[in-house]
Amino acid sequence: MEFKKIEDKELARLIFIQGQLTEDENRNNYSVDQFNLGWNDWTSFYVLYDNLKVVAFCGVRQFDGGYARIFDRYFVHREYRSKVLKHNEYSLIMLRAQIDNCNIYNNIPFFSIQDLHKRKALKMAVLKFNKVLNTEEKFHVLDGLYNTVPNGTSWQNIAIQQPHQINLEQKHDG
Repeated sequence: MEFKKIEDKELARLIFIQGQLTEDENRNNYSVDQFNLGWNDWTSFYVLYDNLKVVAFCGVRQFDGGYARIFDRYFVHREYRSKVLKHNEYSLIMLRAQIDNCNIYNNIPFFSIQDLHKRKALKMAVLKFNKVLNTEEKFHVLDGLYNTVPNGTSWQNIAIQQPHQINLEQKHDG
C-alpha cells in the first residue's frame, strides 16, 4: 500500500469521480460539482493505492471556527471493503497524515458519519483510532446530530478530539 497527498487538481478530480461510477449508496456525493465544492475547502486530498489501483481517498475539509473534517468524502472501493463498516486498516493508514494536516493549519480535527443508526460504527472507529493515538489526540463522540452543510441540512454523528465540542447546529437524539 502507498499513501499519497495529491496536489494536482485534475488527477484528484479523476480519482474522486470514480466514486460516482459505482453502485455505492452515496455515489451522488462524488460528482464533478461535489469535487469542485470540496477542492475549494480541502486543505489536502489523500489517496491510498494498491500498486496502481486506487483503494481509498478522502479530503481534509476546512470548517469555520478552526475545525477541519478528516475523512471528508471518504471512499473505499468495494473490493477493498470489509463486510461491515469498521474503519478497517485503510483508515488507520490515512489517519496520521490527516491529523498532522490539521495541526499544520491549527485546526481541531473531527470526523462524521451520517444518520443516527450509524452511531455505533462511529464509536467503533473512535475506539480503533484511540488505540493508536497519543492521549492528547484521542477522539470522543458528541451527543446528538450536527448539521455539517452550511446553508443546508446534513445531520451527522460527530467524533472530535477531546475535550472539544463543535460550533455547528445541533439536533438532539430522538
